[in-house]
Amino acid sequence: MERDWLVLPHSEKKNTDPYATLLDFMNYVESERGQRFTQEQADALGALVKNLIETIRASKDKDKH
Repeated sequence: MERDWLVLPHSEKKNTDPYATLLDFMNYVESERGQRFTQEQADALGALVKNLIETIRASKDKDKH
């Protein structure tokens, strides 16, 4: 049943940088591609991370103006 849940790796880093957090997650997904995640799941999670990065960038750009 545990495989039904998205178990995220626990990081000891006290990192508040959203880019680094998303990059760590993306690396985790890529390392588990074909093992824990199917190709489709890994692709979907990768697209989600890319969308989140774009959203963060747009938000930061909006705050600058």
